[in-house]
Amino acid sequence: MVSPETTVLAVGTPSVSRYLDVASRDSILVDRQPFQNVRKHIVADVGEVTLKIQQSVAILDPPWYPAEAKRWIAWAAAVVGQGSQILVTLWPEHTRPTGSAEREELAGWIGGWGKLDDVGIAVEYLSPEFEQAALRRTWATSSGGDARRGDLLSISVNCEPSMPLSHTEPGRWIRFTINDYQLAVRDTPHAAGLSTVAQVLGAEGWTWPHVSRRALGRENIGLWSSQNEAAVVSDGHHLIQALRAYLHSELPPKELFLAYPSLEQWRIPKPPFWRVAEWQHRS
Repeated sequence: MVSPETTVLAVGTPSVSRYLDVASRDSILVDRQPFQNVRKHIVADVGEVTLKIQQSVAILDPPWYPAEAKRWIAWAAAVVGQGSQILVTLWPEHTRPTGSAEREELAGWIGGWGKLDDVGIAVEYLSPEFEQAALRRTWATSSGGDARRGDLLSISVNCEPSMPLSHTEPGRWIRFTINDYQLAVRDTPHAAGLSTVAQVLGAEGWTWPHVSRRALGRENIGLWSSQNEAAVVSDGHHLIQALRAYLHSELPPKELFLAYPSLEQWRIPKPPFWRVAEWQHRS
């Protein structure tokens, strides 16, 4: 669908960008995760960077929610410009009770500035490890068992739409990459007293068994791992400082787990580390 001479703007699609690198095709990845092993990678959230790559093709895999999809699509349309093409994945109608109505509303919005076509291709996803446990729990009740299949749509940009307002949840998240493991901590304001880590109401032990934003208790999560371990944290700022010291060998594992005994049940790697990094993003 994309001619070999065309530059591809890959947004949230690192596997596509890696494939294009191997095929010696020109692509630019925009993705907030810092370790993606591609030649051209802009580490940023969508909307945080200003680009102009006119007459390119954008390939997007936005979160399966209307507000995020609109923001990703509008930003990509501004980057590639009038007369260009956007290929975007979209949630299937059975994803949630409002899925069909949300798709119709999104199509109406796109129709105000572009031409939308369903290319008739189903996109299959390889679920990351942190989602697999939750998916095994939900597949029994999902329609047709197609929880990890989306639709690929094509948008012809007739004019650039206005950028929708960003919706962010309270607080910023600080992420720590430790080898192949990640921890995300909500940086809540410093609170007086002892910082605690506790299980989330609705979790199965330390494991968060849901993929939906509608899951009760999700809003209380202040600590989340790439293994889908989740917890409520009374003082995220204090925990962030402790993790920073731990990763830089200023705080021995024994002292970290003495301060946060619950975390000894998590799969946090212990030194020596072969890779550590800290970065942040909006909710």
